[in-house]
Amino acid sequence: MAGLSPVSMEGCSVYYQSQSTASRYFSESPNEPDHWFEAPSPSDIPIDLPGGDEMILVVEDDRLVLRNTVRTLRARGYQVLAATGASEALEIFKEAKDSLHLVLTDVVMPGMNGKQLADDLRKQKPAISIIFMSGYAEDLIAQRGVIPAGIDFIEKPFTARTLLNRIRVVLNRPPKSS
Repeated sequence: MAGLSPVSMEGCSVYYQSQSTASRYFSESPNEPDHWFEAPSPSDIPIDLPGGDEMILVVEDDRLVLRNTVRTLRARGYQVLAATGASEALEIFKEAKDSLHLVLTDVVMPGMNGKQLADDLRKQKPAISIIFMSGYAEDLIAQRGVIPAGIDFIEKPFTARTLLNRIRVVLNRPPKSS
């Protein structure tokens, strides 16, 4: 893969491509030695990207994606809580729901999927903003009924710019009535 640097983690290779304003992560599965991937440092995130101080819960079962997403958000000032699955997210949400402004959740996860998680979270806090993320295209997962069409969605892999812009757009909306 030209222009990409291979790094292996937990039995699969991850290819990291740095661009002037963002990074993308690609994975394959050749058998190579394990090397832990270091996500970009906060100083690598361009200062012109939007940020904030709101609290965000990130739910992602892929630890590499979770770690990089959390680091990107924290680098722009957000307070971030992280969960590796729906059950952990429900526990965190129960304790922190009054302080949370947004949930960023993967759609396809073991056990409870992102849509089911969102439904449970909205029973506890109907006005919570939720952005779904997936490696599958939005129209494909909407066609299969996994999530409804027209929801807040970001397709993986995403750049820091795409992630931060989408989050800012959602957080800047007027609050939904409970």
